[in-house]
Amino acid sequence: MCLLDAETTHIIDADEAWCRLFDYACAHLQQLAIDELVIDTHALNLACAAQGTTRARWRRRDGSGFLAEVGASRLHVENKEIIVLSLRAPTTARSDVQRDPLKYIARTTCQQAALLRLFSHQEQDFVPRIRRILRTAAETLNVACASYWALSKSSALICCESINLESDASSIGSVLTQAEHPRYFAALLSRRLIATDDPRHDPRTAELYPRHLQPHHIAALIDVPVVVRDEVTGVLRLEHVGQHRWTVDEQQFAALAGTLTTLAAKAQRLERTEQALRESETRFRTIVEAAPIPMVVVTVADGRCLYGNGAAANTLGLAQDELVGSLTRDFYLRPEQRETVLTEIAEKGRLAGRELELKRADGSPLWALLSIEPIPFEGTNALIIAFSDVSRSKQIEDKLRHIALHDPLTGLPNRALLHDMLRREIAHARRTEGYRFAALFVDLDAFKEVNDTLGHDAGDELLVRISSQMQACLRPKDVLARMAGDEFTALLTDVTEPAQVYRIAERLLAAVAEPRMLRDQPVRISASVGVALNHPIDDEHTIVRRADRAMYRAKEQGKARFVTDNLA
Repeated sequence: MCLLDAETTHIIDADEAWCRLFDYACAHLQQLAIDELVIDTHALNLACAAQGTTRARWRRRDGSGFLAEVGASRLHVENKEIIVLSLRAPTTARSDVQRDPLKYIARTTCQQAALLRLFSHQEQDFVPRIRRILRTAAETLNVACASYWALSKSSALICCESINLESDASSIGSVLTQAEHPRYFAALLSRRLIATDDPRHDPRTAELYPRHLQPHHIAALIDVPVVVRDEVTGVLRLEHVGQHRWTVDEQQFAALAGTLTTLAAKAQRLERTEQALRESETRFRTIVEAAPIPMVVVTVADGRCLYGNGAAANTLGLAQDELVGSLTRDFYLRPEQRETVLTEIAEKGRLAGRELELKRADGSPLWALLSIEPIPFEGTNALIIAFSDVSRSKQIEDKLRHIALHDPLTGLPNRALLHDMLRREIAHARRTEGYRFAALFVDLDAFKEVNDTLGHDAGDELLVRISSQMQACLRPKDVLARMAGDEFTALLTDVTEPAQVYRIAERLLAAVAEPRMLRDQPVRISASVGVALNHPIDDEHTIVRRADRAMYRAKEQGKARFVTDNLA
């Protein structure tokens, strides 16, 4: 929370959370006007005027921007008008997942696959490695340009390699000097990643904007310092044309691409000896260990784990030293899954974004999204496997699917799911000579009177009880669906003779007609049932319409009975 002088907009006081968010001491904040913290002053003015909430962009002490919701209200204290501001925390990777979990999974899966491709290619020469990193990063993050700049001894950045996906323009040979861009160089030499979606106003990049960014319509960029032996030796730059808000996972991917660039720069300085190889493998382990994505390296021959990071051990429910030496077959739910995976890798060269149901060390289920790349590791043919636990997302998908296909009151399949089942039955009947099935359309007689006399809550209770009793009349392989209101359809599969269907129709009539007490009131109700056996001309709609027409004839004949459609 922050208090402003309404007349001058200077900060009077701020709580500890506000100070931490902007990285200022409270005494320092009290010397600032609110305009020095907010980028979208117009949005803030609207919030203050309306005493409501709005979304605005803010600026921390280090110049980095973030988006947050601000609420404003006004108070009068000792004849002085005070504005009270409150902020909701900035958007995080977790809120990205909550807003669109499927989009987040697709994006991070693409990033995992890209990292695996980079890990699996071990070019010895510096330039090919840098070019591969730049192209992969540009394509994965969908940016216009990715470039590598080397820092000279004279404190100038020189563009050495550039990949431009949107034009033939090249920034190779461009120079940025510390004398002309002191604030940018100060931010870069702090060795912290620079990610901005407002380079024009971000103090770290504002010096670059007029000459180097605005002419190319760059509206968002990420700069990752390349640090060798505790010194910044260059920068990996990713430039986006048009507005774009960098997500946390995109920044993490850029940082990992920068780490690979750092490894390439270090390898350039080392002789190609066994010591260099060992150091490279150690750094590879360091990258994988630091990555938030679970990763393991296993042998192709028998699936024995050669290495696994802490994230993988935690996800699988093992200590990290227990993971090494374990066999991947112990984590597949079914043994044949591993052979299927190996076959696909042999055919396609790798596996990306495959969803599999695995199991943890304690046997509990684990839905995982896997990406696998072949790599040489410690002198043997191996596979590096990156996987994400998508169990929660799977549960959400299953729940949404159930909601979409079932009636919320009775829990029965709804019309959409019934039509899907009917389509499968019709296809089976066309493939299998002599196969029969039937649809029974059930409508409760005078159900409206229950709603009118006892109320809709009582009517809902009656529908639940009757649907349960009707289900008990069916065979295990049959299905009862609620179509709408007091209308139900029973799908009877694998019918051997019409008499079998008629007996079930009689049982349904008897179940509905049973006397009941509802809200301490005796209730008697009946049903009219229309029966339709399948016919070669049927689709999922016509067989239901035939049963519906037969039901109406049952009502015309006095209700509380079933009538068979005569087409079959």
